[in-house]
Amino acid sequence: MSVIDEFIASFNRVDQYLTSKSSRKDRRQGFGSVLTEVAGIDSAVHAFEPDLRRLNDLRNMIVHEEGIQGMGAIARPTEAALKRMKHIDTALHTPILAITVANKPVMSCADTATLGSVARQMRRKAYSQIPVLHDGVFTALLTTNIIVRWLGGIKEHRHVNLDSIHITAIIHAPSLEDKRSFIHMAKTNTVHDVAEAFQPKPEGYTINAILITETGATSEPLEGIITAADLPKVHKATR
Repeated sequence: MSVIDEFIASFNRVDQYLTSKSSRKDRRQGFGSVLTEVAGIDSAVHAFEPDLRRLNDLRNMIVHEEGIQGMGAIARPTEAALKRMKHIDTALHTPILAITVANKPVMSCADTATLGSVARQMRRKAYSQIPVLHDGVFTALLTTNIIVRWLGGIKEHRHVNLDSIHITAIIHAPSLEDKRSFIHMAKTNTVHDVAEAFQPKPEGYTINAILITETGATSEPLEGIITAADLPKVHKATR
């Protein structure tokens, strides 16, 4: 198979993928308009959108201008263009799943544990957050930020015995609870979904962690956790 044939075959598979995701089944719709629509609902397509537009320009030069006065194709994919096209094709059809970049197993603590024991555990592992369980079910995400804010609210904190303070007293303090700092995600979500979830929200906040379960339900056992510290490997997997 020639370089051109490989490129066109890979491009056509991506085109078919976009069509399958689009609500527009009319084949008269151009590639660009379908790409715009699907990029709004598919995080992977959104990430690859700029490259796909450039690759579409190349595809048009190859297909629509082929055979001018018998000259054959006036454009030919470079090795880099072909490699990128095939990479996008593979990434869309066999995506890297969120669970593969998650930290496993998940270190957690019971809400009956003491702040002293949990803080020492977090320091030992260099963790900035830890899931809190109530009767084995996730109930909150304890972060170093919450701990510092709680300590700052105690006037005589020098005399507080951290081993006498239970986690439940901290995570349920109205001024400290922040359910926007994390989300749950199914293990079948992709690394592109993960990268998109960590983007700043229009409301002006960003999440600290993604908790991975079987289907993304909060009542399911935690199978993995992805934090902001994992973003370098997440971005590497989405390129």
